[in-house]
Parts: sequence; C-alpha cells; structure tokens
Amino acid sequence: MQSISTDVLIGGGQSPRTAAALLAVVEAQIMAGTLAAGDRLPPVRAAAADLDLAPNTVAAAYRQLSERGLVTGEGRRGTFVADRGPAEPRVTAPIGSGLVNLADGNPDHG
Repeated sequence: MQSISTDVLIGGGQSPRTAAALLAVVEAQIMAGTLAAGDRLPPVRAAAADLDLAPNTVAAAYRQLSERGLVTGEGRRGTFVADRGPAEPRVTAPIGSGLVNLADGNPDHG
C-alpha cells in the first residue's frame, strides 16, 4: 500500500477540470494498474489545492468512484483503491439539448 501523489491523478497529461474528468483519469489509472488495491488517494483538500479545483469537485469524483466500487472511503484514514472489481456502471438517460446535468452536483457547461 502506498500514498499516491496528486501527480498520478493528472496522469501525465493536462489537469482534469471537472469531477467527471477526474473520475475518468482515476478510473483509467486503476484499470491500467497504475493505482493498485490498497493505494491511498490524496486527501480531498490536498488534491483540490494541487489540481486547482474546488474541494467539492474532488469530493464528487471520489464519491462517484466509491459508488462504482473502485475506491472505499475510510473516514479520517482516507480514500483507498478497492480490493474488488468495479460495480456495474450506473446507466443514466442522456441529457437533452439546452439542458444542464445537475445530478452529480458539477454541471459541465463546456
């Protein structure tokens, strides 16, 4: 088990700007084996500061990773890559033209 630096969350590319982008980067790192079971993700506030994101954005990404079974939150101990495989992805209806998705708490206007 190791603590992961925020650099790993960037994935060698551009820093994620949304919760969905951060979720995609961390999920890809887990699936590629860069992040292994038991690895500790950076604390929400540290990741937010390093990535220049709002803490709520990082927290939303971590929450979605947890809902998908990719990470487990252990309170003050931190957030860790889960030992088991991911849960089935949640199926959502497509968002219509001119509408903003507010379901995850991070509307993407881009």
